[in-house]
Amino acid sequence: MKPFSFLLFVIFCPITFSQFTTLTNELSKSSIKFTSKLYREVAKINSSNFLISPLSLKITLGMITSAARGKTYKEIIRVLHVNNELEIVTLIQNLSSSTFVKDTSLISANKIYISNSFKISSNYLANVKDNFKSQIQLISFTNTKKAVEEMNKWIETKTKKKIKDIVSPDDFDSSTVSVLLNVLYFHDKWLLQFNKENTETLPFYVNPTTSIPVDMMKANISVGTSDDTNLKIRILRLPYANEDIAMHLVISEHIDGIHLLEKNIKEILSTTVDAETIKEVQIPKFAINSSHNLIPVLEKMGMQHAFGKDADFSGMLDPETRLVQINLLKQSTLIEVDEKGTVAAAVTQLQGKYRSNLVYPKFVVDRPFIFYIQYKSEVLFIGRCYSP
Repeated sequence: MKPFSFLLFVIFCPITFSQFTTLTNELSKSSIKFTSKLYREVAKINSSNFLISPLSLKITLGMITSAARGKTYKEIIRVLHVNNELEIVTLIQNLSSSTFVKDTSLISANKIYISNSFKISSNYLANVKDNFKSQIQLISFTNTKKAVEEMNKWIETKTKKKIKDIVSPDDFDSSTVSVLLNVLYFHDKWLLQFNKENTETLPFYVNPTTSIPVDMMKANISVGTSDDTNLKIRILRLPYANEDIAMHLVISEHIDGIHLLEKNIKEILSTTVDAETIKEVQIPKFAINSSHNLIPVLEKMGMQHAFGKDADFSGMLDPETRLVQINLLKQSTLIEVDEKGTVAAAVTQLQGKYRSNLVYPKFVVDRPFIFYIQYKSEVLFIGRCYSP
């Protein structure tokens, strides 16, 4: 059986996002179910900081669904918590056909490299081109060096030279049929900025008895929060320039309570924050790089046929044949969070300035936390920070 390689590269920096079509309640529920299960499985194999993109994984799985048949197809649909392929396409098209708004910078690009040694189904090619706006290119995988250079050049171009040399010669070989790339690059600033002059070194408690010095950003700004006394959790919502997009930071009342947060991740993702009020917000600057082999993660979630000898992606080749399986599904992510923000200058200076002579209720992120970027009920990125 020939290997079918997926290289899923998610490149993420402080965020901006395009406008999406409103998702249906059904898709919103499926997103929360998929994200919470994905988070739990990735958390089990990571003992420190990590970041994943449920949305980017959905895009990649969506591109293979139309080629899948039988149990392979059913498992992918079940893992994504959707009823059929059409629901996946609906979600992906909300991203692929989005209209960019002023002052936003979103790069969303799909590309499929296909071995020139195989004949790919014209129906499959039409599907990924029309539904996922994917570029398609024939390539020779026998010349591994040239193939790697070509893919890295494409990624570098799409990320405005921010990401380089991320594809490795070890990622595939001459028997590879196809490589799917999904690249997401985000860059945005806060709706209400943190003034760099107010950032100071403060303790961050990695556990009840140990703290480390971190750069803590501080501002008196209007934010949404939620306090759950039963679960003993606090949620902070920080909006970006497009106010429908926001970062949420979740902390426990207990310094060592992050495992309780992770146990209740589905409930957390379903929580609606309260109306905005002015609070003294303190959050650490942080940066996280992650790289994950998602095959064992998806196997734990119930997607097993795609990675073994029973895989059925017969809709990819012409004539149809069950000689294709997935042998690599890799996601690389990057996030950087700092003081920068975008908003009209007068509003920024008024609402984003830290004034020590005024006293507001505090929201201080000084312990391990979960963070996620959300558009309405669609989770775009989610991660954990043990140590900034």
